[in-house]
Amino acid sequence: MVYDKFVTITLEEARTALGETGKKMSDEEVLNAMALMDSMADNILDKYERMIYEGRTIKELHNGIAPHLDDDQLRSQKKFEEFFKEWKAKHKSTERKSDKIKP
Repeated sequence: MVYDKFVTITLEEARTALGETGKKMSDEEVLNAMALMDSMADNILDKYERMIYEGRTIKELHNGIAPHLDDDQLRSQKKFEEFFKEWKAKHKSTERKSDKIKP
């Protein structure tokens, strides 16, 4: 698992972040929760990057890889783009200067 090198520090921090629930979880449950959150964060970032960089992630751009998305991934990407546009419209007043920077 990715977290093997950092188990003690990472587990302690994760337990603290999870509060009372984290104290009741086994090490394996905490590691699984961390892996799930890591995967979800990567997925969200990939979708955001694909929206900005014409269907590619930064990693794909860096490596010169063309995107190969199946139908489910394309539908998921479209839903994310719609959600993000709606969210951005609702939160326009809180937009920061860095949000306006184009790649």
